[in-house]
Amino acid sequence: MKNCDMKIINSISFKKSTLLGGVTVALMVIFSCSKDFLDVSPDDTINPDTFYKTEADAIAGAFSVYELLSSNDPYERYHMIGRNIWSDDAWGTSFTAGQYEPIGQGTHSPSFGMINQVWGFFYNMIRRSNVFLANVDNTEMDAGLRERLKAEVRFLRAFAYQELTFLYGDVPLITEVVPVEDAKNTTRTSKAEVVNFVLSELEATANVLPPSYSGLDVGRATKGAADALRCRVLMFENNFTEAINAAQDVMAGPYNLETNFGDIFKLANENNEEVIFDIQYLTAGWDYLNAQQLYSLPPSLGGWTGSSPSQSLVDEFETSDGLDINESGSGYDPDNPFDNRDPRLGQSIIFPGETIDGVTLDPWNTDSADRLGGGNSTTTGYWIKKFYDNTLPTAQDGTNYILIRYAEVLLNYAEAVNETSGPTAEVYNTLNSIRSRVGMPDLPVGLGQGEMRERILHERRVELAFEGDRFYTIRRHRIAEQVVPQDILGAVNPASGTNVLANTGRLFDPAKDYLWPIPQEEIDLSEGVITQNPNW
Repeated sequence: MKNCDMKIINSISFKKSTLLGGVTVALMVIFSCSKDFLDVSPDDTINPDTFYKTEADAIAGAFSVYELLSSNDPYERYHMIGRNIWSDDAWGTSFTAGQYEPIGQGTHSPSFGMINQVWGFFYNMIRRSNVFLANVDNTEMDAGLRERLKAEVRFLRAFAYQELTFLYGDVPLITEVVPVEDAKNTTRTSKAEVVNFVLSELEATANVLPPSYSGLDVGRATKGAADALRCRVLMFENNFTEAINAAQDVMAGPYNLETNFGDIFKLANENNEEVIFDIQYLTAGWDYLNAQQLYSLPPSLGGWTGSSPSQSLVDEFETSDGLDINESGSGYDPDNPFDNRDPRLGQSIIFPGETIDGVTLDPWNTDSADRLGGGNSTTTGYWIKKFYDNTLPTAQDGTNYILIRYAEVLLNYAEAVNETSGPTAEVYNTLNSIRSRVGMPDLPVGLGQGEMRERILHERRVELAFEGDRFYTIRRHRIAEQVVPQDILGAVNPASGTNVLANTGRLFDPAKDYLWPIPQEEIDLSEGVITQNPNW
């Protein structure tokens, strides 16, 4: 929703991307044409002790936490580009060379920049949240609104902690503003304690947050967002019984699968009934535009190709009759490999030679901007199509970026029920509802629990491709050492008749790589109080 009016614009900045540090609050008021509830732009600084006096101050302080998610660097790049490359779904390009690939290659170290950047980003969210929560009770405002804003910020802080503990394991649990002089005494908290904190915060905030919003408030954290994130965390912890309960809480809410899979990510259809939590973007300003298309599309369509889909992912999509391409009777034709396939393949991936809006994408043409290995072009012969919207004037736009959608909750529910009770009718019905949306046939009856587990893994991969889920899934299922070290192959190059070899020699050591290393900078700053993860 867009409107033009006076907006309070707020940002909190930090002097160091470390656990603690000096805090300044930036505030300005502008007249602008804005989108949704989020407008952000830093200006002159003021003291937090004197800032939280009015309702407008409190609203601006809460905005400042949301604002971090809207920055396409680092968060959107971490979430979209990084997680693709760090799984078996894609590989990097010239745009991402050196910045993301070492983690996917398994050659990163505690001093690697991305390791420190992601740590600093989420602790920025936590610091901003703690500053808000420490000061908001000083404001003169409606008590109900204050409690709701506090619940929103607690949700965002829990979101940051669930990311941190998944990536790094034990991390410092900081729930209040800590003086700089105490920073060196901050130790790591056990993962179990952090997870319990996250779950308790999400359960508490779900009891305060509303089920939905209207007008300019659309996009704020809701009860459904808290329940869905709680379900995700419980899946991380293999707590399937409680995950079922959390999923059912979401399923009792106002969500449904969007009728058309291809419409989920369109600007004209944003905030649709499948969206549970997303980033609300503005329509102007580099730092506050959605770069999802920019990082997906080939140069001829205005993109920078942040990651290139793998042949492994392409092969994962079944034929239209629901059979694996290698299965007898599937009808798969190697000479026409993209015909008669799961429709989600053609809606998610651009193929070599495909014509889109009059532009033919040819990675084999050495004179083309889209040539294989060219600047900001594909390294596999494929590009991401899932987020393409030809109604937009540029590859960077104000479309919202979806972080949690209803299909993930249904997949979590089906998996959790299968793990606790086997492939019941509920499991079948849930998965078949996702498949039937795109015209895929129902799953075969009579599957065993292990067979259904593999079907669910398949369905997650094709349904949630390029949405960050695969990075999580191969780690929580402890299969990363099986799928990551494989070569990254691409499309068949007609000149050689063989698949492009985009990358080889990838490593994944299960003794250490299921957790990222603690940034060496944090260990050094703490003078050893913060310790390193095993085998790093």
